[in-house]
Amino acid sequence: MFNLSKSDADAARTLLDDMRTVAQMRNEPPLWVEWIHAGTILMSTGLGSRDPKAAVVLLYDMRAVAQTRNEPPLWEAWAQAAFNLSDGLRKIDLISAYVVHDGFRAVAEGRNEAPLWEKWAEAAFNFVKDLCKIDSAAARTLLDDMHMVAQTRNDAVLWVLWAKAAFSLLKRLHESNTTMVRTLLDEMRTTAKTRNDSELWEVWARGALALASSQPTREAFVDFITELQIAGGSPEDKAFSAEMHKLAAFDKLLGQNEMAVT
Repeated sequence: MFNLSKSDADAARTLLDDMRTVAQMRNEPPLWVEWIHAGTILMSTGLGSRDPKAAVVLLYDMRAVAQTRNEPPLWEAWAQAAFNLSDGLRKIDLISAYVVHDGFRAVAEGRNEAPLWEKWAEAAFNFVKDLCKIDSAAARTLLDDMHMVAQTRNDAVLWVLWAKAAFSLLKRLHESNTTMVRTLLDEMRTTAKTRNDSELWEVWARGALALASSQPTREAFVDFITELQIAGGSPEDKAFSAEMHKLAAFDKLLGQNEMAVT
């Protein structure tokens, strides 16, 4: 399907329709899963960009089959298709991408299964990264929704995706909206402390260091670090120190490369 969809889109669509007919006739779960996988390839290799509406219709057809059969492998295959399509549409048709993403969330909420929520959160993370550049308020709204879902599900994967999305927004806004940025950093710190998760501490430390490094003077940098009130030996201290060491090593390597060039 991959090669055919690139060389002859019409033939690929005909083959996909034939696969659907066979799956319906034989009524075997693996055939339905393969049909969704093939449809996902078709959407990702041209249909999504060439005809977004047709791609969305195909996704709805996949959803209808998954809903009728109600089998976890079909829903997981559909979730991957929804993720791929929303990810591709973000670059060419943001409205259609939102439609897909909203439908994705509705399915995840209705079924309330970890694989669906995690795939939705991956898509939401990508949306936040894009929205940071054009609409910080919308990015914040979606980020809050990610936080609510992570809190409700209490899922480590969802919390990490939320923290990474928060970091993306924080880094984008650190010069233009200091109030939102400090609130985000505090939320990231509180979450890391509550869950006592090393990966969450690492993301928080990256955010804290990004803000500290953006200070205009060395004195302001020191004041900011002091304001963070990082206690020695605390998880914050360990995570922040590790990020500082990474930055120092990078700067040293950069300096060596510059000397080698000159």
